[in-house]
Amino acid sequence: MMDGIQQSISEQQRALVQDMFVHGVTQAESVFEAMVAQPMQVAVDAVQVIDVPRLQQQVAENYDVHLSWVFMRFTGLVSGSVAILFPSDSITVLINTLTQSTMRSYEMDIFRMGAITEVGNILMNGVIGKLCDTKQGEVSFDFPDYEELSADDCLSVGQQGSVVMTANVHFCVSGLYLSSLLMLQIEQESLTSFFSALEAGGVE
Repeated sequence: MMDGIQQSISEQQRALVQDMFVHGVTQAESVFEAMVAQPMQVAVDAVQVIDVPRLQQQVAENYDVHLSWVFMRFTGLVSGSVAILFPSDSITVLINTLTQSTMRSYEMDIFRMGAITEVGNILMNGVIGKLCDTKQGEVSFDFPDYEELSADDCLSVGQQGSVVMTANVHFCVSGLYLSSLLMLQIEQESLTSFFSALEAGGVE
């Protein structure tokens, strides 16, 4: 049975969210390939609209004890946040491959944090950057933040009172495979403006 949030989102709106995610990840893939000068596949699937408790449950059930996440808040015509969650071990291997580095798994130096933040930032901007282009108003973005999470911190993921849209994002480069969770949270009072922006072409 669908919860109240799922019932309030039409199939057309759900399709707009999926198109936004796919468009953003496709944009990010071309940026990544230019950065690393080698083929890199980035794909998206399992786009869904859920509430915060279901998000927390999903993270707790499907992700390891040690997590890395990059998140960014935005305000204006549409307010909310966007984040991407990685298993710490996997993202460290991916970063080491992309940068030809040999840093240890949990070595939290400035370089590693910056590299993971940049990967997350490229993806997040690909997905929601076009909100700035809507003619109905302006959206301002904060700088992205990086944090390490433990399994116990999963209960803090999500903003109560927001509508959560998630998708699995998969990376494949140099024989390495990594899955991550992309989360877009829109404050309830901004939901109408968000979908109006999508329908008006603010996100293609």
